[in-house]
Amino acid sequence: MQSVVSDVLERLSSDIQFFVAGIDGCTDLVAKPLGSGTPRDNLRDTWTVIQTIRAQCWALAQLDEKSLVSDFQPSDRISPAMVHGIIAHAKRLSDKDAEWAKVLMTFSGGEIVCSDDEWCRLSRLDGRNPPEQSLDFQLIIATQDIRFIIVTQMVYGMSGFVYGVMWREAGTEAEVVSIFPSAP
Repeated sequence: MQSVVSDVLERLSSDIQFFVAGIDGCTDLVAKPLGSGTPRDNLRDTWTVIQTIRAQCWALAQLDEKSLVSDFQPSDRISPAMVHGIIAHAKRLSDKDAEWAKVLMTFSGGEIVCSDDEWCRLSRLDGRNPPEQSLDFQLIIATQDIRFIIVTQMVYGMSGFVYGVMWREAGTEAEVVSIFPSAP
């Protein structure tokens, strides 16, 4: 199935109205500080949905509004190398900036489990079920060399901070191009 980016942005703008008042669509949600508007309730799941839609809006805003969006192709996937690259980038951000260190979850090692090409979880191996810390990686958009991935931080199986990542692969080079939000 194919859609135009502008149509998907319009649907997300409509969806956000179910979760937060005082936000006028995707552009407003991305431009305003996190926590703007009035959430429909104080549940953690609502907060996670708001952050996830915000990251989706940001990712789509990086594309031409007239571009076509379609189902993923077999080559569109999250790989363990992407997971490790994103964690390494988060670690560098945390090491450089105390504010990032307060919000970004980083841990070395762990187990990566992928249920399909579009979703993986990195879990800290601590012998607990659910583990104290884990990170969910969900592919939301893929182009020839760019992947947009939403990262949801989990503590004891409960979602926390959600952020978006733009990942680029060019030949043998792969890197985090940007992260959203750009500052905590």
